[in-house]
Amino acid sequence: MSPMQAWEHALVASYTDVARTRMAGLPLLHPGLQVQAVGMREHDDGWLGVLVTPWFMNLVWRACQPDAQDALPVGQTRERRVGQEVFSFVGSSQERLGPFEACSLISPMFQFADQDAAVATAQLVLRELFPERRPAGKQAAVLGAKQAAVAVAVPVTGQGALSHGAVPGSVAQQRQAPESSAAMASRSAVASPMPSQEPVDQRRRSLFGLWESRR
Repeated sequence: MSPMQAWEHALVASYTDVARTRMAGLPLLHPGLQVQAVGMREHDDGWLGVLVTPWFMNLVWRACQPDAQDALPVGQTRERRVGQEVFSFVGSSQERLGPFEACSLISPMFQFADQDAAVATAQLVLRELFPERRPAGKQAAVLGAKQAAVAVAVPVTGQGALSHGAVPGSVAQQRQAPESSAAMASRSAVASPMPSQEPVDQRRRSLFGLWESRR
């Protein structure tokens, strides 16, 4: 197991414990979700990924070789470039994890019907931040079809993740993909009985209106 994988495992274990203890029974918790790290990768001399929990979705970053003197103090903020965007990260620390930084994307999580929907959204965020080189010809068409399928497969109830906001062209096309009757039936069947709520940060009311660019 690599150091990055070991920290990712510790991250999931730590927040799973929080979900089972301090957060247990709180109305903020989405009962259909669990803790999962998505797309962890090397970035900016550290490891970056999306942390999905039953009560929030965050970008998380941790230095490959943490230095106590360089660590962002808990509660303080630092701007960090991710792809072509600039995010404000907040310093955090846990005994099992050491110092790390987090950027809130979505909270609470009631707009997601299930774990697959939340994970698909996290993957979509990372694809927008780190776009892969588009293949030409037939491969491009196949990729476009797969991306459209992912967009349709992300059930969203109420306001939040994919409901509104500025969306880049490629994703806008995905959002316009027709939804099958089966998908619509599934949406109705699994919609959370909990009332949908606005995310904590009103500047981040949608997946692709999450950030303020400071170029």
